[in-house]
Amino acid sequence: MVLPPNISNENFFKLLKHKIPTLYSTRYTDVLSEKIIFKETIEALKRIYDFAQEVSDDIWDVEVFISKFRHKNDHQQLAEFCQLFNAIRLQKELFPHPEIFNHLFFKSVYEVYVQLDKGADHDIRKKYGILGYRPLSKEKQEEFAEVAFIYDTHHQITPWMTRNIPYERIAQLITHVGYQIEHGMNDHRKQEKNVFDKLIQQAQSFDHLLGTHSSLNVFTIDIRIQDFLKPRSDLLDQVGRVQNSPIQDIKHILARFPDLLSGLTKVETHGAKEDLNLHCILILKPSKKFSEKKSIEVLQQQIQNFLGISYYVSIRNWNEVIRKNYSKNAVGLIKNSQIKNVQAFKYWVLSFFFRLDLYIQPKLPNHLKDHLATNGTLDAYLKTVAADNLNSKNYIIEESSLKELKKVHKALSKGYQPFLSESERKSVWSTRSLSKTSQAYIEAVKHYYREIEPDSEKLQSMIHIEIFIETLVTTELKAFELSVSGDQKMLTRQILHGAITRLGKQFILLGESKLENPVIRTIQDFELHENGLIQESKNALKQLTSLQVSKESIQSINSSIFNLRRIFTEMSLGSNDKSIKEIRINAYRKYKKRLEVATILFQHLMKKDSLIFRLTVELILESEFITQEKLAILWTAFLHHAQRAKPLSWRTGYFGLWRQDEIGHFYADVFIVFDDRAFADPTSIIQGLNIKWIKFVKNKAQSILEMNEKPHFKSHKIQGKSIMQINEEYSLNRLLIESTNKQRKSDFLQKIIPTFLSHSMSSPQLRKLPMAYSVPSPNFQTMSVAL
Repeated sequence: MVLPPNISNENFFKLLKHKIPTLYSTRYTDVLSEKIIFKETIEALKRIYDFAQEVSDDIWDVEVFISKFRHKNDHQQLAEFCQLFNAIRLQKELFPHPEIFNHLFFKSVYEVYVQLDKGADHDIRKKYGILGYRPLSKEKQEEFAEVAFIYDTHHQITPWMTRNIPYERIAQLITHVGYQIEHGMNDHRKQEKNVFDKLIQQAQSFDHLLGTHSSLNVFTIDIRIQDFLKPRSDLLDQVGRVQNSPIQDIKHILARFPDLLSGLTKVETHGAKEDLNLHCILILKPSKKFSEKKSIEVLQQQIQNFLGISYYVSIRNWNEVIRKNYSKNAVGLIKNSQIKNVQAFKYWVLSFFFRLDLYIQPKLPNHLKDHLATNGTLDAYLKTVAADNLNSKNYIIEESSLKELKKVHKALSKGYQPFLSESERKSVWSTRSLSKTSQAYIEAVKHYYREIEPDSEKLQSMIHIEIFIETLVTTELKAFELSVSGDQKMLTRQILHGAITRLGKQFILLGESKLENPVIRTIQDFELHENGLIQESKNALKQLTSLQVSKESIQSINSSIFNLRRIFTEMSLGSNDKSIKEIRINAYRKYKKRLEVATILFQHLMKKDSLIFRLTVELILESEFITQEKLAILWTAFLHHAQRAKPLSWRTGYFGLWRQDEIGHFYADVFIVFDDRAFADPTSIIQGLNIKWIKFVKNKAQSILEMNEKPHFKSHKIQGKSIMQINEEYSLNRLLIESTNKQRKSDFLQKIIPTFLSHSMSSPQLRKLPMAYSVPSPNFQTMSVAL
């Protein structure tokens, strides 16, 4: 017996990429569905496979690997190692559902990645004393990202190089992956044998058919059913009950295909989360009347007619993919005498079909997992068709009928267009219809979000949430004005388009928010999630892709909007007994007042050439938390004590806020302005302040704070902080502003200071911390003021 050829690893991954419709970079262009796999996922999968194969083959010697990095003798080889291990780090967004990848090599590497990353997270928390349930600050997240194997794209990832690669962690990776592969290899070999046995069986079946008929037609297609896996509860009421087993009925339709001798099917979920693909290999008797194009058109329409408007069906000619990219001989007409064609079919079609089972399993909802087999044959369905004495005449359609079917299909496809057009989606988030105060509030929080969230998509989601909330609390709009619908129980798209309000459009697009699992940054965002509005938004958007929606569903949305408005405008939160609306108003008023004061102060200070430093002032006791009031007393005393000596004798003014770190310790975040005497040696300013602060605290803290015992300090320091971390030009801890530089003065007043102040508006607890600053009095002496 001649064994069928097994597709190579290289060609398998190349062909697999053709199965995946979406690039990660274009993942949001197709009707708002969550994607399962991306083309880039397959590239990463192959790199992981190649690395695991090397580990399995004992190519990597851990002791030699560590020794090479410790001694750093061969820089060229070390650079190659760094390139390799950078390539196998995984972008988290490319694997939204890692559980579907079932190959031993991937599972082994991924599981070790997860465990090692958990260990790195634990080490950082232990290092800084951060409790497990508290989120890491941005700086700590960046520190974690430097060593992580699985990373988020919104973190700044520094490529591993010889100087910073965590080679000891990689050595652990190699060791643990080797153990995982060795432990699971027996089961994996059994799976491989099972797959290869099925391949041999189908190859023999094909040889038998070819010997009987002398030539065969190989026709491979992908039947994509949009929204097949979507929960149908809402649609059942709208379009009538869907058949219990539509896949079985589709197989019945396939079994009636003219001249069909044999067929294989595979259930796949490689596209959108709710879509299903049925890959089919159909073996036919040759016929001069056969046309791939017309056969696809007829099949598509028959399946669409059966399923009704609940689903949208499209069929891809997989034969064309094989012909265009890999082999013209593997599909289409194959004769018994064409040995190369037979081998090509087994290599590119059959081997790929079965080998796929070792790598990816479909992501199915629980109610289908036990009832929908991944692989199937059409043998039983062919017998049923034969018993019913059905023949191919039922399948032939006149050209005129085919044209009508095309019109119907085109009309059906229109029903699956997004509910909101691109132009509508862009205008939804315009703030022009809001009051000037609301617009100013949105602009203020934008400053904050831009600094804390580098990921543009998440940033956009955060701003959209703020616009939605501001529209919610400042208007009485409903999501849908149902007065236009009369007494109708089912509402068409046309009616809904006329009924939806600006708030309603914002609401249904909230479901696109990228902030489901990360830290909930604000009370208002928390309330949206707690009340299920984000999920309700997702559900509403899915419903609106249908041709009709029940009036009851729309009324439920209006009711949710009404209840949420009450929560935001009437319910009191915390000890301040204020609603979210009142908290937002007060936060903006305070921000506006502080901005006015800061603008007056810095406009005066920048009339002369100035050197502005941003620094943090920290004092942490070992045994207790120091209050903000005590820290303010100590800071004020330090300024008075040190102002006679440089560098504080060069100070012309300062402005700052009291903040809290992730553990709850207070610290001062301060801008200090120095005159031109500081220009000569700016790098020593912060160092000099830190030395004076440490000495002052050690000598004076006990008496100034009226403490019974000499305090022990866990940390006491002054250190520089980026003037504006999101702007490369202002990323240093100091900024020289000449009195004649209008652009830099403008940036400081309109970008840097608003961003600095905006943090007090949007902290998770919406803390109201006092602000300390100094302004010149009429005789140009400074005085301290607190708001």
